[in-house]
Amino acid sequence: AGFDAHAVRLSTKSHGKLHPSYAMKSSFNKTVCHVKNGEEEYLLDASNKSLPFNTLNKNCLNGKGMLVTDGNFKWVDLNPTKKSKKMSTGNFVIDDEGYLSGKLNVSRSGYNGIEFRSQHAKDIVDYKKQYAENKTSWYIDNHKVEGLTHSDKAVKEVLEFESDGFVESTGDLIIFSPL
Repeated sequence: AGFDAHAVRLSTKSHGKLHPSYAMKSSFNKTVCHVKNGEEEYLLDASNKSLPFNTLNKNCLNGKGMLVTDGNFKWVDLNPTKKSKKMSTGNFVIDDEGYLSGKLNVSRSGYNGIEFRSQHAKDIVDYKKQYAENKTSWYIDNHKVEGLTHSDKAVKEVLEFESDGFVESTGDLIIFSPL
């Protein structure tokens, strides 16, 4: 259907760094799929269904892999194809008494999102409970987590909270301790 697929042999980080000059059969411990569709090339790992398209497990990002084609081979780079990012933004109000309230938004994409999903997607209720227990000075009014089932999208977390533990005031000086 217009594309070529071949094996890429590699050494995972836990197996050790691969030295292309001295590569032997024992140097490799994993196989992924290389697909070429026109000029576009993709690396696919079918061993983890929670990985987004064209994303290898972090343990596979170990330098180079050996692309094995019909009677030939070449080395291909094993680099992340997407940026991994965790971004936190907030909108807060401090009242005259030094009481803080607001909304915190946390977005996790790339490997940050993958890691969050693998740790918390099965029991998000427990994650929220532990989060609230660790933030003893917070009164969490609302806590939403979205994007747990879409591996190609960011995980978005929204917390609406109030707290009296972040702000100290002395006369004209207000000291705000960020999250």
